[in-house]
Amino acid sequence: MRVDDSIVQKYLNGQEPISYSDCWIYSALGRGYVFETPKPLDREWVTQLCKKLKDQIMNFVQRNIKLVKQLFPSFDDVEKEYTVMLVVGFPDPYDAMVLEHDGKGYIVFDLTQFGKDSLDENYSCHGVLTHELIHICLHQKYRRIQNMSYIDDLNYTAFDEGFAHKILV
Repeated sequence: MRVDDSIVQKYLNGQEPISYSDCWIYSALGRGYVFETPKPLDREWVTQLCKKLKDQIMNFVQRNIKLVKQLFPSFDDVEKEYTVMLVVGFPDPYDAMVLEHDGKGYIVFDLTQFGKDSLDENYSCHGVLTHELIHICLHQKYRRIQNMSYIDDLNYTAFDEGFAHKILV
């Protein structure tokens, strides 16, 4: 799995938010431009969290893998196709999400949204990463229909989130 931490590194190096706030990710949610300037005071703990998450991503251990592979036999292939972007600047509640851009898939983790509690020695991002990969597998098998009604969109979202959460129980 590839990791792109270029945005969080700009933040950690004290670069002005304008150097990364125009990235496509902040407009890709379909809710307009959502960038919020991260707090400079958070840099110290975000530095630690960035290192921790990069290590965990590079040593990813899938959760509930027996069930996941029964449901999605190509799960390992999906994992290889995506880049995990470590970023800052999303508003609450956007801590982890799957986004697509120019035909490529990305899993985006906002470190400030993950929060200081993620530094706890018992915390692992493997559950969140497995959850996001399950979303990808679901989206490949059950594509979102364009221009759905509000009720159909709500049903699709409930199925998507509910299924991804249930597999990790």
